[in-house]
Amino acid sequence: MGTNSLFSAPPDAPAGRFGPLPAGKPLVPSHFVDKLDTLAGTGDIIGVKLYPGFELFYPDEDRCQAIYKVCAKHDIPVVFHSGETMNEPWREEYNHPHEIAKVAAQFPSLKLIVAHFSQPHLADCRDVILSNANVYADISGLAHPDVTRICGTEVILSILEEVASQQPEKILFGTDWPICSVGEHLKLVRSLTVSEEVKTLILSGNAERVFALESD
Repeated sequence: MGTNSLFSAPPDAPAGRFGPLPAGKPLVPSHFVDKLDTLAGTGDIIGVKLYPGFELFYPDEDRCQAIYKVCAKHDIPVVFHSGETMNEPWREEYNHPHEIAKVAAQFPSLKLIVAHFSQPHLADCRDVILSNANVYADISGLAHPDVTRICGTEVILSILEEVASQQPEKILFGTDWPICSVGEHLKLVRSLTVSEEVKTLILSGNAERVFALESD
C-alpha cells in the first residue's frame, strides 16, 4: 500500500494495485477522478488508502466524496489509516473510528477498512465494525511490542475474539512489515480462541473476498 502524501502524489504517478490518493485542495481534481475511474474499471487497482491524521483532513470532508463515489461504483475498498499517528495523539481525532463511521453511513455500499484496528482505540473500532455492515478492520501492528504493552495483550485478544465470534468476515490479516514482525502477527491470530475456519478467514479468506482477489 502506498505511503505518498495524500496531497502531493502526482496525477501521472504509476498505478499500483493500491493507490495513495491526492485529495486536492479544496476538491479532488477532475483529471484525477477520471484516472482513478479508469484504473478501477480495468482492475489495475483493487483498493485505495487514505491517511487522515498524517494529512489533516477528516474522512467525511467534501474533498473526498469523489473518491468514494468512484470506489463505490467499482466496488473497491477504501482503507483508512487509523489510530496512533506519529506519536502525536492530537492527530488521532482525524482518523478516529467514529469519523470513519460517518463515511460508512454516507456510502453504505462502500467497503471501508480501518487499518491497525485503530489502536489504541480498539473498543471504539470494535463498536463501529459491529454497528456498520460495510466496515472492516485489519490487525496490522497489533502484535508490535509497544502496542501490546500499551493496549494489553489480553485486551487485544478479547476484542478480536468478540468481533470474530459475531462477525468473522470483518477482520483482515496485516502486519505493517517491516516495522512489525510477520511471525508475531501469525502467532496473534493462532492464539485466538476461535475455530480454525475463522482463523483461515482472518489470514486469507476475508481479504480475498473484500478485495476480490483470485485464489490459486
